[in-house]
Amino acid sequence: MQEQYDVVILGTGPAGATAAAYLAKEGLSVLAVEKDDFPRFHIGESLTGSAGLVVRELGLEAAMAELDYPKKPGVTVIGHQAKNEFFVPVMEQTWQVRRSTFDALLRDRAIENGMELLSARALKVERDGDVVTGLRVAPAGGGAERMIGCRMFIDASGQAAFLSAQGVAGPRRGDAFNGQMAFFSHYEDVPRDPGPFANNTTLFYSELHHWAWMIPISSTVDSFGVVLPKETYKQVASSPEEALAWGIANINPEIAGRFSKAHRVEKVRAFREYSYRIDPFVGPNWACLGDAHRFLDPIFSYGVSFAMMEARQIALKMTACWNDADLEEPLRDFAKWSDTGQNIAHDLIKYFWKFPVFFGYQMQNVALRNEVIQLFGGACFHPEAMRVPALFREALGEESAQIVRPPASQQPMALSA
Repeated sequence: MQEQYDVVILGTGPAGATAAAYLAKEGLSVLAVEKDDFPRFHIGESLTGSAGLVVRELGLEAAMAELDYPKKPGVTVIGHQAKNEFFVPVMEQTWQVRRSTFDALLRDRAIENGMELLSARALKVERDGDVVTGLRVAPAGGGAERMIGCRMFIDASGQAAFLSAQGVAGPRRGDAFNGQMAFFSHYEDVPRDPGPFANNTTLFYSELHHWAWMIPISSTVDSFGVVLPKETYKQVASSPEEALAWGIANINPEIAGRFSKAHRVEKVRAFREYSYRIDPFVGPNWACLGDAHRFLDPIFSYGVSFAMMEARQIALKMTACWNDADLEEPLRDFAKWSDTGQNIAHDLIKYFWKFPVFFGYQMQNVALRNEVIQLFGGACFHPEAMRVPALFREALGEESAQIVRPPASQQPMALSA
């Protein structure tokens, strides 16, 4: 193993592995540092059409079929008390996935492309002034600490947000959809929609920030989760198991019928306070990807897809400018690109929660429907010539994330998973 690499990446989830796969394929020396053993359980199991494009570019389409990942036709949103619903089709082929095997698939592809993997715990990022120069690690299984040098460091540590915790990136601040809790597990024997809609993502709406998801992750297993505000959780449950059972019985009558004979095949898990942002998230020879700098709301399945899209974008930026004297301009361009997409996604979600009835109507509006479908598919990062983002911005006013504001002055907020 070398002491100096072109790129060191912390974390081999979808963001880290995707970035490594693209960068190593272009001939850069890439070392990924990972502390967790694979396979590992994770949610974020529904890919947008834009993430499907990344999967195909990485040459993994055949492997997706071998792993029994259902092709995703679209998203069905079932309204309050199951009185109405609308459907959002997927325009680019994509999949529903079991994250334990999908994450391993991405990591293996990165290794095949030339990435080296080190099982170790990150201790400290090293800097020369403001410029990141390497990472100090403690190898798994013991042994002396090691310093690994690099020209570029990528934080793909997920919600651990390593560079923020190190004081290199900005502080973690609660974002617009904070204050919620998610409870989830996997089930078998859950009836699905008939025919071509069997592999849809289904969202069950109840009221503001009370909802549930169902995602088929194989031919027999469905991921199911319930999202509630903290205040509701305290009123209706005293454990994640009770919260999930309450959600099945109360979120939407459609759920109770589907789950009457279902069998849970995973333990119930939970996470909370998941909506946050970190800014700045790029700097001299460093960048944060995916959850290492921002997470919005899981309702439209943007998390893992945005992580993969950011990984692809930064790899394209880095390889195009690698021989330049410094990387400041491509990193600045990447940050602008990321903020544009994340802010438009924020407004799409915020508009849904604030105007759910109008959102459903707009899905029937011929003039706007195609743009909303594109945004659902991950086209938030390429809004050129779109009208919908401006309409959302106007409707939301000061609640819009697209409005440029001075940096927030609030103190950093510690969040727990």
